[in-house]
Amino acid sequence: MNRQSQILEEIIGALAAAKVPYVIGGSVASSSIGIPRATLDTDVLVEIDRTQVGLLARELGGQWYLDVEFAENALANRRAFNVIHMPSGFKFDFFPAYSPFHRAELERAVTRRLKIDDATVVCLVATAEDMILAKLNWYREGGEQSDRQWDDVIGMLATVKNPDWNYLRRWANDLGVQDLLQRASDEANKPR
Repeated sequence: MNRQSQILEEIIGALAAAKVPYVIGGSVASSSIGIPRATLDTDVLVEIDRTQVGLLARELGGQWYLDVEFAENALANRRAFNVIHMPSGFKFDFFPAYSPFHRAELERAVTRRLKIDDATVVCLVATAEDMILAKLNWYREGGEQSDRQWDDVIGMLATVKNPDWNYLRRWANDLGVQDLLQRASDEANKPR
């Protein structure tokens, strides 16, 4: 039986072998920073070009599903693509880094020990500030409907001590989510 921790280590190893910079984001990252919650997939921000997709597929091997042609087309259109571990069904959503904010996320990634299953996986994870900003951006782009995204932001703001507010405000302004950042901060700091 494949454990989620082993599968994550496999994909991290394949990314390293293919020389693809990455950072773990999404709910896996926000759960390690704020309030833990279950998730069905792992979001990975990658700085990958079309020529590296085939190499990544070869590094992953036969137990993994990666439609190279689909992924190359997705990258050409700045769209996400999936990588799936076939025996377990664990899915990784790969998001291409194409914006200045994405590049900042990759540059600021921190090595963190994620507790998955009963094991620990050492990998690059987005900073708390970058996860807050990314989730606020996803929340806005999704029509401000996802309670999960919003709750993740509130959880991180409530638990992170001394976030870099200058960085948060700068990028919130650039991403057009400054109003959401203020609202989330107010909600996270409300007396309970």
